[in-house]
Amino acid sequence: MMHLRGILLALWLGLITCAGYLLYFRPENARFHLGSWYPLLLNSVPFGVIIGSVLIAVFATHLRIIGIISSVMLICAFIIVHIADQLWGSSMGSYGWIVAFLCQSIAVPAAAIASLLAGSVSLIRLLQFHSPDRIPIIAAFMVIVAGLFGFTYMINRPPDIERLLQTLKSADAAKQLETIHLLRDLKDARIIEPIIALLHNPDEPFYLRSAAAWTLGNQGGESRIIQALIAASREQDRNIREAAIFSLGQASQNIITEQELQQAIETLAHALTDPEELVRIAAVQSIGWLNDKHAMRLLINALSDESSLVRYHAHEALVHLSGQDFGENTGQWKTWHQESQ
Repeated sequence: MMHLRGILLALWLGLITCAGYLLYFRPENARFHLGSWYPLLLNSVPFGVIIGSVLIAVFATHLRIIGIISSVMLICAFIIVHIADQLWGSSMGSYGWIVAFLCQSIAVPAAAIASLLAGSVSLIRLLQFHSPDRIPIIAAFMVIVAGLFGFTYMINRPPDIERLLQTLKSADAAKQLETIHLLRDLKDARIIEPIIALLHNPDEPFYLRSAAAWTLGNQGGESRIIQALIAASREQDRNIREAAIFSLGQASQNIITEQELQQAIETLAHALTDPEELVRIAAVQSIGWLNDKHAMRLLINALSDESSLVRYHAHEALVHLSGQDFGENTGQWKTWHQESQ
């Protein structure tokens, strides 16, 4: 009975944590944050503190002061971050960003550790010394079923695209950047035009425009996407050109018309002459995704690039496309390519 109670309680805590996490973040946000362990850990901290505090309050009266202190620390940290954000903004390097970083790095983890440690002690004491009647099994099963139902609903609920597109118009660049990252994994026709407009807006900072270019690469091979990326490949900023060239390779895999495919190949071929190394690397990687007769020739020519990284990626792409490996020997690659025509 004691082991069963422990399993049920552990399941209950886990389900409540997951449900609370998904309720706190919209589904599209949850997908983004679940992709990285640090944001997941950081954003799950409040629920860990809540659970620990509840355990302390109910089962361990002598540890309640720890629960109170950790809860107060967490609330104060959130209030301070909110005030700093309103006063100085949250852009990287600003005072608001520094305050948020310190709170998230020191105050919030400290509150979570204190609360969860005390809560764990309370849980151990509960399982060791209290009678089975303290946590009725039927009630635990009901909580688990309810948690599973809520968790399934939150996972399957469609993302709120319209809300994200409204956030994309925010004056806060940090919120805009996060929204663009969220939209990158969501394929929806409503996303394309606002992202293209942001990409072509010279008044937007370069990092938002380059993020917009990265996002377009996942949206398919529509004509408007291809043309927008080709235009962005001529931008002055290196970051925008790199993102546009890389995304053009992704999008070109889904191009329907031969004419646009040739336009994309010409753009990628021109990018191989770009003065920036990272742009040429992006071009080589993009060419490697294309099933086109000109791709091999362009990659072989890239083996003569002055950059060792460009040559490395060109070689990797050639091996992937051909199944052969002649190292960086341009002559052997050309001979093989001519014989295979």
